[in-house]
Amino acid sequence: MKPIDIEKNEVLILDGTGPGVSSHFGFLSQIGGENLGKFKAIHAFSGGIFAYLAHLALQSGYLRYDLEEYAENLDRRTIEFYHQDRKSIFRILAKLVAGKPIFSWHVLDRSINYIFSKEFLEKPISSLPANFHPYVAAESRCMRVDSSSPEWGSLRVYDLLLAGSSIPFVFEANTLTSRFSDAVFAKDFRYTLGGLLRASAPTIIVSMWPRRDSDNVSVYRTLESGSGKCRLYRDSLSILLKIPMSHWRSEIRSLNRGSSQRSLEQNRSALYAN
Repeated sequence: MKPIDIEKNEVLILDGTGPGVSSHFGFLSQIGGENLGKFKAIHAFSGGIFAYLAHLALQSGYLRYDLEEYAENLDRRTIEFYHQDRKSIFRILAKLVAGKPIFSWHVLDRSINYIFSKEFLEKPISSLPANFHPYVAAESRCMRVDSSSPEWGSLRVYDLLLAGSSIPFVFEANTLTSRFSDAVFAKDFRYTLGGLLRASAPTIIVSMWPRRDSDNVSVYRTLESGSGKCRLYRDSLSILLKIPMSHWRSEIRSLNRGSSQRSLEQNRSALYAN
């Protein structure tokens, strides 16, 4: 993988991942929890939110199961979650052609509760590291979640994961996701991301989409081969057609737990504000 020099960079941007949030894990594993805390700001969108919080939960012992459980079964369980409420692939395709949401929001709920512990999900977002800045779509606008404001202060980690993963035309909405959804599908997402990339602070962007380095921006491309569009279509079709995804497994195994229960307790104190 490409070497990462974080000493000269102040800002980290975690771009969207499509259905396979594991594509960011190789980068996060190289950086490690301690070094993530050194960035002045970490801006995260869509699957980037999910990947960051999964890594944070791993570092602090808040995954629901052992890491090997996810390496072996996450792709299969994800497919089960998507198809649990649907009897036929043809019904899914018919909804897709009609332009209607094709999956219940419970698909995301099942995935979130499979991966993260109850204790972690119930944490207020104000307990997350202060340099972490997630974005969601609200009223079709891309907005940064500010845990210090009354508008966002009542949100839990669960709410952030659910809203940040909810694609309006894919998932039916509930009370929360009718207000907040995946930032990548906001009308001004590209403008918001572009503004971050044009800022003067030295920045790393982690993305599976083709981008060019510039004077202030270093691009870390998560895919060693192939295009982001192909990865997106591959993962989406694999879920729809119930085909296991071996590349998820290798990416999950790139994470290194590497800590005892005692050090997990120390990590919890260091990683969380409250």
